[in-house]
This record gives sequence, structure tokens and C-alpha cells, in this order.
Amino acid sequence: MSDARLSPNAISYNTTLRACERGSQWQWAMELHTAMRAATVPSDILSYNTTIRSCNSSSQWRRSFHLWASIPDAGLTPNYLSYNALLHACEMGMQWQHALREFGAMTSARLGKDAVSYCTALRACQKGHAWQAGVHIFNSMMRKRFFPDVFNYNATISSCEKGSQWLLALHLLHGMPSASLTPDTVSYNAALDASKAAEQWQWALQLFNSLPASGLRPDAISINTTVTAAVEGTQWQLALRLFHSMPESEVIPTIASYNAAISAAGQEFQWRSALELFRSAAEAQLARDVITYNAVMRSCEQAGLWKSVLELLSSITRAQLSPDVISYLATPSPWVPALGGGRRRCPLEGE
Repeated sequence: MSDARLSPNAISYNTTLRACERGSQWQWAMELHTAMRAATVPSDILSYNTTIRSCNSSSQWRRSFHLWASIPDAGLTPNYLSYNALLHACEMGMQWQHALREFGAMTSARLGKDAVSYCTALRACQKGHAWQAGVHIFNSMMRKRFFPDVFNYNATISSCEKGSQWLLALHLLHGMPSASLTPDTVSYNAALDASKAAEQWQWALQLFNSLPASGLRPDAISINTTVTAAVEGTQWQLALRLFHSMPESEVIPTIASYNAAISAAGQEFQWRSALELFRSAAEAQLARDVITYNAVMRSCEQAGLWKSVLELLSSITRAQLSPDVISYLATPSPWVPALGGGRRRCPLEGE
């Protein structure tokens, strides 16, 4: 424009800023916003809103906060779109308490909240593990007749897991058809997580078994969560049966699947199965993590295989992993209690 002896105005700047937002070019948006002020082109609230959204699109939430704070200095008043952009920044930055403050500030500023305001605040609560605040916002949506969609239900059910609110999670899941919504696999997985967190393995199993009747196929998350719930409920046979059913369900086991299965095998002194699963994970070209090593070490420790435990501990560092407290808790002292009440010497001692 300058070559054509024309000067950009607010409209041309805002149009270009919008293009930057759509292209996730937050650096260009920031430069344009700075250039706009340097050229003494009057900034309007649209310029700020678009620049904030550009930063949000690239997870630059701290820059969004800085831009928001500078709005009053420009003599401007935020509108509901400004608040929505800020709420998104709070969501990105896991700042759920900040999101709730600004969500409430919209009422104080006499700004109407739209569906985006509610949905974004709800997601911020989900990511911040604030289940009570999330449920409150969900109920507020219903009262304001902003009818939640599947994503909103899933976010609320997921937030229930953080507070072990499995009954509420099940209520929301089973209430979706009444709202003319069909639960998807994510919905069931969130409810499974809530059941697992509350140590309700029976309900987790019931939910898992109801997937086919709902026309859904379990994925790795569904099976892993149910296997873990069974392990935590000391249902090791059920856990292993579910794990071995993964190929039949056309689901490829992940390292989390193996970790849960190894833990299940260790519950009933099935140390051979635990070691076989440990080797199978490597054969499947999965990166075994500290949890994998800890699970198989625990199984060997329960069987009194102290030499194997020490060898596994040594192999953790060779795998470029760092042992944690659980790793060392499974490691024997030079002398360890024998199963019969006496003491048994560690096989490696004296070698």
C-alpha cells in the first residue's frame, strides 16, 4: 500500500490480522498489531480480539493475557468476543480459576454470554480438574437454554472422573439420549474413567460390555481403562482376559495395555506371565517405560526372585530411564523376609 502512496487504515489492518488468525500466524499478527499502533492507526476492539485469537491458535496464551491487560490502556472496552478469546487463553493455559473469574466478570460487565462462553469455560474446568465448577457451568447452560452438545457432555463426564463422581458421570451418560444426543466412544471412555477412579470395577465392566449394544467398538482407551479398573479391583483373571481379547476386537495393545496386564499377572504370583508380557512388549516394538519395569519387578519381588529384580533395576538405566521410588521399593535389602517367616538370602549376595 505504501508503494501505491496509500496508507493502511483500521479496516485493512483488521482484514490482514484476520488472515493471520486463520493461518495461525501469531508472530505476524503481533507485528501487525504493533505496527498499527506505531502508525497511529486507531486500534479498535476487533484488532485486539483478532490478535488474541491468533495467539490462542498457537498456544501463546501468555501473550494473549498481556494483550488483554493492555486493552484499557488503549481506551477500549472489552466486548463478549474479547472475553471469549480470553476464556480460550485460560483454557489453553490450564488457568481454570482465572477462567471462572472472567466468566463471572462478564455478568458484572453486563455482557451476554453465548454458547461459546459456556463451552470454553466448561473445557477450562475439565482441563483444570475442577469437576464441581464444570458441573455448575453445565447446569447453567441448561438453565439458559444453551443446550449442551456431545462435546459438552463429554467434557462434563470427564471432569467427574477427577472427583471420582462416578454416579454423576453415569447419570450424564445415560441422560444423553433424553437430550437427543447419541453417546460416542469418548463419552463411554470418560464414564469408564470415572468408574475406575472411584474403584467401581463392576460398573466399569458393565459399561464396557454395553458398548456393542450401543453400536460402538471399544478402542485402546476403553480396554486399557477397564483392564486397569479390574487390576485395581484385584480381578486379575478378568484383566488378563480383557487384555488378550484386544486382537479379537481389532485393537492394537499400547504400552499402557501391557503395563496393566503385567500388574494383573503380578497379583497372583503369575511371574512367568508377567515376564512373558514384558518381553512381548519389546517384541511389539513398544517403548517400555518405568511403569512397565516397576510392574514386572513387583511381580518378581512377590515371587522372591530377587536376582531378577536387581537385574531389572539395572536394566532400567540401560534403557535410558530413571528409576523412581516404586522401583526402589521393589528392590530387596541384602536380607529379605522368607515366605515361611524366616529370612532368605538375596541370590545376588556374595556372588
